[in-house]
Amino acid sequence: SVAQVDETRARVLLAQGRNSEAEKTVRAAVRKLESGGEPALLAEALTTHGIAQARLGKHQESRLTLERAIEVAEQAGNPEGAGLAALALIEELGERLTPNELDATYERADTLLANSQQLETLARLRACARLCLAARQTGPQEPSAPSFIYRDQRTAELLREARAVAASEGAVLLTGETGTGKELLARLIHQWSGRRGEFVTVDCAALTAAASESQLFGPSGAVRQAAGGTLFLDEVAALGAADQSWLLRLIERGEILSDGATRIETVDVRIIAASARNLTAASSGVRSDLFYRLNALQIEIPPLRERPEDIPALAEHFIKETRAKTGKRVEFMPEAVEAMRRLPLPGNVRQLRSLIQQTVLTADTDANVTPEAVEIVALRLTQKASFADPWEGFSLDEEVLCFEGKLIRQALAEAKGSITHAARLLGITYQGLAYILQNRQRGLLPERTPAQRRRRSIIKIPYRKKKKR
Repeated sequence: SVAQVDETRARVLLAQGRNSEAEKTVRAAVRKLESGGEPALLAEALTTHGIAQARLGKHQESRLTLERAIEVAEQAGNPEGAGLAALALIEELGERLTPNELDATYERADTLLANSQQLETLARLRACARLCLAARQTGPQEPSAPSFIYRDQRTAELLREARAVAASEGAVLLTGETGTGKELLARLIHQWSGRRGEFVTVDCAALTAAASESQLFGPSGAVRQAAGGTLFLDEVAALGAADQSWLLRLIERGEILSDGATRIETVDVRIIAASARNLTAASSGVRSDLFYRLNALQIEIPPLRERPEDIPALAEHFIKETRAKTGKRVEFMPEAVEAMRRLPLPGNVRQLRSLIQQTVLTADTDANVTPEAVEIVALRLTQKASFADPWEGFSLDEEVLCFEGKLIRQALAEAKGSITHAARLLGITYQGLAYILQNRQRGLLPERTPAQRRRRSIIKIPYRKKKKR
């Protein structure tokens, strides 16, 4: 039931253009349903997951997920669900399929949906038929080359470094906060390298322990799909010990041994790994020998707050992009775009894009975004709000509570969990901080260091009788 709610919520998030949140939510639903014995529900969640992946640019992963959704639905005796997954494959990835692949997928969807009475489904089927006919006439379209929007000098230096790295054949490690553009930079490195094979993306955090080896190194796994090209391993530290061992062998010798195979095979593939946190040999979760091989060519992408000149450039790009997709002419004052430089943006580029998309989608056609609206959104810590209605869902109590919690968390981190030290940093008493933690900031209790009980002295003081006077 929880997984069904997550899947429904993910579809709502997709409709709102909040693709990253949708992908994260439905991924959790898929994990729950993997062992739930409900294949029809699993197929539905996989379809939603595949759509989210496609809209995040994870095209190879999306195709594998949607094809799996078709198979799971068919095995569950649910032709309607399988047909809907096939339609999603055409709708989301049609421009990346050859005319023959499109025709085969459409014929499969048409057969699976032969008995469907749903008007919306039949309309989608007709739209996919038109797409297939158009593809026969024009042929497959090449996907547009990726571009890294920037204006800041620090980003220019970063791209120069990446272009120099692209000329080598060694493994590359990209680090940077969530949403800074690690996958986009990896695609650029692949493009600049001149490798003719595919660019294949794998989210290591989404791999299940039981299936990871086959998905990576199996006969139809990601390594073979990327032969002659580049394999991008996002959140590489999430790989298990066995997969790390084979990845090290692949990097050092270009060798793999798939499950059930009798001999080692050689594959020409370049590895680009990524992590949202800075990895170290001691505490990263990556075995030391693999870490040193990955870290030989390492590029760190700084967060947007450290390259503020990029923010207006990115904002202008996302405004034009969203206007073109929606047809809405929401106006952003030049001062409002400039004010975006002061946004905190912990989610970096991804958050800025989502914020602008949400604004255009929810605003009236003649809405005008002011710098004051941007300033209000920048001050808010709790609920997301669009620039079109920055006060929506605002609660002063919640904002103050969130700000208080943020300061206490930082003080406890600085004090290494000591309430006494943290209270001194915050300028309040020990009793005052303890009261706050026990009442309105209970979520921060795990951040404290448990108090140590004072041991009794091992020296016994002899009892002395009082002398009678």
